[in-house]
Amino acid sequence: MQVTDTITKIISDRCMKQSAVARAAGYTPKQFNDLPHGRKRFTADDVVPICKALATPTPRRPTQRQCWKRAMCCM
Repeated sequence: MQVTDTITKIISDRCMKQSAVARAAGYTPKQFNDLPHGRKRFTADDVVPICKALATPTPRRPTQRQCWKRAMCCM
């Protein structure tokens, strides 16, 4: 399962609106919608704001490896 699939699943499972998560993460709905559709590359810098918007815990000072590991564990 890809990181973007995990994020989409969490949003769906929690009955959240994608636009609300986007705004809470600091993205426009269009920018956020580009992530799961492959029009914007998902980077480690995207993990922390999106996890905060989804109320998913992240490490205190995440390294890039920890961020990716955490994102993959959000399944």
